Amino acid sequence: MDSGAVTGIYNTSTGSNQRYEQAGAWQVAVTPSGTFQVFRRVNAWDSGPLGSLYRPQYFNGAIAVHGYTSVPSTPASHGCCRVSLPAMDHLWDVGGMQVGTSVLVY
Repeated sequence: MDSGAVTGIYNTSTGSNQRYEQAGAWQVAVTPSGTFQVFRRVNAWDSGPLGSLYRPQYFNGAIAVHGYTSVPSTPASHGCCRVSLPAMDHLWDVGGMQVGTSVLVY
């Protein structure tokens, strides 16, 4: 969105709501709803405890909008917002999602 106008729509896969184990503790894969701001961007593959994220733009702790090789039409992530690799490249190319950009999750 830019000044209330839609500027792009991307296929996205979010938290699967499934249980998974991380560091010996069980978690539920959810993407929390709310209004957040991008606070960190990594212009590369970024390795984390649950795998590598392509060009992530973090907006809620370790949750980010990031590119990934698989973006099914159903929720499938651990909580991040997955978009395709070309979609993530496009977001970076057009200067979208700078630090401070609002991210609204419904």
